[in-house]
Amino acid sequence: MIKKIRQTIKSTLFQGSFLVLSANIIANFFNYLYHLITGRLLAPDQYGLLQSFIALSALLGILTYLFSYPVVNLAVKTNSKSISSLVKVLEKQSLKFSLILWLILIVSYPLTKSFLHIDNFFLFLIFSLQSFIYFLPIIYQSVLRAKLHFLYFSLLGIIATLTKFIAAPFFIFIGWGLGGALGAFVVSGLAIIFAGQYWVRKFWPGKIKEKRYKLKSSFWQFSLLSLITNFFLISLFSSDILLVRYFLDPYLSGIYAAVSVLGKMIFFGASSVLIVVYPLLVKFKKNPRKLMKIFGLTFFALLFMTIIGMIVFKFSPHIIVNVLYGNKYEAAVYYLPIFSLFVSLLVILNLFIQFFLALEYKTAGWLAGLAAVLQVFLIIIRHENIKAIIENSIISIAVVLALSFIMIIKYFNGWYYEKKRG
Repeated sequence: MIKKIRQTIKSTLFQGSFLVLSANIIANFFNYLYHLITGRLLAPDQYGLLQSFIALSALLGILTYLFSYPVVNLAVKTNSKSISSLVKVLEKQSLKFSLILWLILIVSYPLTKSFLHIDNFFLFLIFSLQSFIYFLPIIYQSVLRAKLHFLYFSLLGIIATLTKFIAAPFFIFIGWGLGGALGAFVVSGLAIIFAGQYWVRKFWPGKIKEKRYKLKSSFWQFSLLSLITNFFLISLFSSDILLVRYFLDPYLSGIYAAVSVLGKMIFFGASSVLIVVYPLLVKFKKNPRKLMKIFGLTFFALLFMTIIGMIVFKFSPHIIVNVLYGNKYEAAVYYLPIFSLFVSLLVILNLFIQFFLALEYKTAGWLAGLAAVLQVFLIIIRHENIKAIIENSIISIAVVLALSFIMIIKYFNGWYYEKKRG
């Protein structure tokens, strides 16, 4: 027993997860300070609009998965001598996508204005500038993650939230208001671009006559699968906020935004394990025995973390809300326990879908899509209050989670009986 504990502690999964979790705690501390300050400096209706912008940003951010998981998959298999050439090719591609995305956003302003009830183009313009900093950071983060440089990967997260936390109150105090809260994201993105590029160049400097890396069609095929899958996964955490903004009044939108931000504490805590496990799943996908061991260890680690999170939100919601948001968000207390269940189920579903992505199975996209579509459908037909919306989200996740579990059991059983026959 003691030997197994020592082996677990020495494993890349444990050490990497501990490192990423520690950095995430620091990063999330600054992130929640950002939300705390903006929540206190902005009125609830303005804060609700800020969270709607953030939710929309998260939906647009799924485009970064054209590079995120595919770059991890590719970098895991790429020789270190070719990493520099790979990064240069990806940088050029990312700049093209950034310009296209920005133009699309500007053209789509009339539609966005109507949906989110925005009456200030300047706010939308500041928001749209984030499109130029979506892709480059993801490339640097994915390469560091694939090569298991979790320290520097984690530092990028700290730099992002720290600069956002510093910039937001400064911009708000000089009179930019909500525009200042949005502008902090642009400053944050620029900071991690400079830091990420520096570390990637440091570890993989490349050669003057280095052969130019060429991306194969398989890379773009998996990019599309990754994009579709993660679009639906992020939709599960963003569509509800946008729909609440649309169906309920601005005050309830602000309350739900606070509940969502607080509930995501569980997800962000568990994400440290998910970040580390994916490159390991890719690395050992041709070794079912090792794959099953890593998957099982990760499953129980996430289960433990989410249960602890639900207990905290069950017995201490008043303390959490009052410390982070104050009395004006007191109504959020009643929804935190049930929302924590939704987030916990979503954490486990993320692990299952990452498993299928590591195997490059299209099943990942179908499962994530089913959950997202079911969630939106249920909210549209039943949205009389916040509790009903959260219950619909729980139902959608539970259904797909059950299907995913059956498929994973079937996969490992198939491997076991094949091995037994062999």
